[in-house]
Order: sequence, then structure tokens, then C-alpha cells
Amino acid sequence: MGITFVFSNEYNLGIEQLTAILKKADIPSGVVLSKYNFIEIAHLQYLAKHGEGLSMKKAQAVLAADASRMLDEIAKKGSDVVGFSVTTDSYQWCLAMARQIKARMPEIVTVMGGAHATFASERVIAQDAVDAICVGEMDNTVVDMYRALKEKNDSSAVPGLWTKRGKVVTRTPLAPIVQNLDLLPFRDISEFVRFNPNLGKTYVALTARGCPFNCSYCNSSSYKKMYEGKYLRKRSVNSMMEEMVRARKAYGYERVLFVDDVFTMDYKWLSEFLPVYKEKIGVPYYCLVHPDMVEENTIKLLKDTGCDTIKCGIQSISPSICKKIYNRSLNLDRVRRVIRQVKDAGIVIKVDFIIGAPTEKEEDLKDLINFIKEIKVDDIFLYFLKYYPGSRAIDYAFKNGYLSVNDYESSHEGMEIAYQIIPERFTGATRDLYAKYNRLIRDAAGSKFNVSQFNYLLEKA
Repeated sequence: MGITFVFSNEYNLGIEQLTAILKKADIPSGVVLSKYNFIEIAHLQYLAKHGEGLSMKKAQAVLAADASRMLDEIAKKGSDVVGFSVTTDSYQWCLAMARQIKARMPEIVTVMGGAHATFASERVIAQDAVDAICVGEMDNTVVDMYRALKEKNDSSAVPGLWTKRGKVVTRTPLAPIVQNLDLLPFRDISEFVRFNPNLGKTYVALTARGCPFNCSYCNSSSYKKMYEGKYLRKRSVNSMMEEMVRARKAYGYERVLFVDDVFTMDYKWLSEFLPVYKEKIGVPYYCLVHPDMVEENTIKLLKDTGCDTIKCGIQSISPSICKKIYNRSLNLDRVRRVIRQVKDAGIVIKVDFIIGAPTEKEEDLKDLINFIKEIKVDDIFLYFLKYYPGSRAIDYAFKNGYLSVNDYESSHEGMEIAYQIIPERFTGATRDLYAKYNRLIRDAAGSKFNVSQFNYLLEKA
């Protein structure tokens, strides 16, 4: 009875929120997790597909053993419904698990939600191993969703739920989103911590949903467009603190990771929240910022209240790529100033860059290397541009001939997520160019990330 969510060996805020809502309605819910996080799974998948000889066989064996263990756990739970929170990056792994579940336990109803199910909905619901999908946020309707799927009832009264009987798909309009996030029960992380006690050492916190920006490559921007601009919502200080105090008493976490898209977007809110956080929680924290939304007084406030690490999204130092491709503002003098102020405050600074954009030239990559050498941050996260279904970036690239039909289709069918690996859409001289600069950019930054660091995954195979 009840619903089991399948995920990797890491937190998922959406599943934690839905689990809390279901438990409040006395509906049994739990999780079955992989032994590996999605970056590890991605490297195993890559080796299983592209590896050579023994490494390929070992990767295939590791993935098969992990799936077999998860299937046994799912069978023991005896749930009516198994749910997946799916991104484009994780879709193929989730689909493979769904197929194995249906092969072994055909009576179980499988449902997929999350960004990929929302923005590639027709393709996902068409899969034989998928009985239903949730489009958009389901906080208001997850209880009705479960009951409709469990009883195999008419689902037409459940907003945001698409179901399939044979080849016939019933589609319903979007469910209304919760505007007052304080009305939701606090996320339930107990199942995640039970499976992996290390997850109790760092509390992953979200003070808002949505983002004030509209970057072309980001799912948050796509959700905002889908909900007609009403997607950005903020928790109250009191509600946020009550959640964190309770979790601190329950799990004794030693660190906090604020995963808001832009933690510093509201200085007034921060100036109320962070002093209370320092008093009642008082453990170091890590947050994400945008260079346009962090001032010197903000940095001082962060430092004074325990922030020891900031991750800042820069993405590109090319004005034309930022404006035309990424739909981002760019003021390099401001970026330099913010980085300097963060370093002067004694806070670790890490930055994001994205390469592989349409119109990008070798000169842009050389400029990026020089900029990285100049700013001397503590670490970089270097990504290749990913084309997510529903994003403005994929529409632009496809309409302007930067993506082939095959590339466009592949993006909708899921993609490899190991972010150091060059996307398959790059071929010939272009692939050689990015292979060269992928290494040079990381070397310039002193990045420690390397594919060989994942060799441990195969050691026991």
C-alpha cells in the first residue's frame, strides 16, 4: 500500500515535500534510493555505453547490481504506486528503472513528475513503462493523484495528472500552485537520512521557489513562463526558522546548503532571517548568488552570520553570448568587484561557466582562460550548454540551425549528465576544439575535477 519514490543517493526537495503532504493525509510513503548520486550514475552510464573492454563490463555490472537491489526493496514495500522525480539528465536512468519495475511487478502503477515530465510530457507518457505523469507542481493535488492511480479511477478531476489506458491518454489542465509556501508541511527527510545517514550532516534548505531572472537554458525560467510569471514565491522568516530548528533537533546537522536559485535576491528578507539563523542555528552555510544581486553590505551580512562558501553563476564573459543566447546581463567590472569583495571577506568563492553556446568562437574560449587566471577564484564548475525541453535555448538553437533534428530529438529523450564529458553533438574539428579547451580551462582554474576520480566506482565490480 502507499507510494514509493525512486531516486539517487542524495536529497530531492520535491519528493521530501510530497512525502510530507502524503503522510499528513495518512497515506504511506517512502523512498528507495540508489547507492550512487546522479553524477556517479552518469559516469557509470557513460562507461557502460562508451567504455572499453573490462571497464564497460564492470560499469554494466555495477548498474545491474544496484538496480536489482532497488527492485528487491520496492517489492518488499508493497506499494501500489512508484513515483519518479525526473530531470532531462536523469530521465534515461529513471525510465530503465520503470521498465524493470513493470517487468517484475506489472501491477504497480508508475508515475513520473518533475521538469522532464513537464516539458517533454507527450514523449514521456508515450513510454510503455509509464502509466501516468504529473505536469507542473502537484502540492495541491498529490493526495488526489495517489488515490486516483491506486483505485485506477477516472483521473479527469485531478489537475496536472495525465493518465494512460492502453493508448488513450487523459490530459488535464495545470494544477494551481501554492502561492503561500508557509501553508505546506515541512519537508520530510527521514527516509533519506535513514538510507544514507551522511545526508543528515548537511541540511539542504530552500527559502523560495523560482528565480527573478529568465536565463534561456534554465528550467526555472520555463516554469515561470508556464505559470505566467507567478512562479517566484518566498517563505516567511518564521516558517523557515521553525523548519530549520526542528530539523536541527532531529538530525543535528553540521552545515546548511541554501539551494535557492538566488539566495541574496531580497536583502530585507535576509537582514531579518540571517541574524535569527545565527542565533538559533549557528552552523556554517553555503549559498548561491547572482552577481547582479549581491552588494558589499550583503557580503558582510553573509560573512557575519556564518557563510563560508558562495557559488556565483557567471556562465559567460562574452557580452554577445550573454545577451543573445543566455538572456543574461553582463557587467564584468561588477563581476570582478563582487569576486574581490567576497575574497576580501574571507569567504570561499566558486563560479559557474557554460561553454558550447551557439556563435561561440575559439577567441571566446581564450578570453575565458585569461579571465579565470585574472580572478583567481577557489574553484570553477565548467559545464557544456545543455538544451532542455521547454527552454528558450533549445528553441533558439534549433530554429537557427545549431541543433540538428537528431540533436533536438536526443535532448527530449534524455542526455548524459557527466559534465566534464563533451556532448555527442560536437563532432570533427569542433569536438577537437572543445576537448582541448575543456582541459585548458580547467587547468587554468586549478580545478581538481577529473574523470579518473570516479575509478572507485568499478573497484568492487
